[in-house]
Amino acid sequence: MLKKAGLYSAVFRDRVANEAMEIIGDKQIDETKFDAWIFGLNFEGQNVRSYFLGCLRNALQQNLFSVSSSILPPAASTPQTVEEFEASWEAWKETLRDLQEDFYEEEYPSRGVLSHDKNTNEVRAVSDGEGGLIYIDGSVSSKYPRLEDIPEKEQRELYELVKRKHGTLIYLEEALRRMREHGKACNN
Repeated sequence: MLKKAGLYSAVFRDRVANEAMEIIGDKQIDETKFDAWIFGLNFEGQNVRSYFLGCLRNALQQNLFSVSSSILPPAASTPQTVEEFEASWEAWKETLRDLQEDFYEEEYPSRGVLSHDKNTNEVRAVSDGEGGLIYIDGSVSSKYPRLEDIPEKEQRELYELVKRKHGTLIYLEEALRRMREHGKACNN
């Protein structure tokens, strides 16, 4: 990852990796959470070494990838029905409409915003930028499409937009993995 970010010297990468190990010390690290975190960093226009080490210190202080930490609350056993999920989405839109007069301007609600099931706290859909949803969890809705039902170009654009917009979320990789799976489903 550091090489992709612009640290081409193996010696310098090793030095930065050693500094990172010193910062981590004897803390237990969840590798899945750590990988999701590091791939979510945006090194563009940054001093790679100081940006990476600064973000690492901050993430450790917040326990973002410690083994014992849990960013999300435990999932309930039963996900919301499609109707409940869509009703909660509509309620959220109404709240925004009440707070902001120009709700339906171009980027509102912003395309690429992840939408979570209130019971399981798992990502089920992504905002289409026009007040609707695009399902990524396989839900079948009479109102909103699934990711695999939209054109391939739109799928790729949405995937990249979600990656840019939510790059620092711990569970982003799981959402993106599901988006990739559902996107490929229509091509098989």
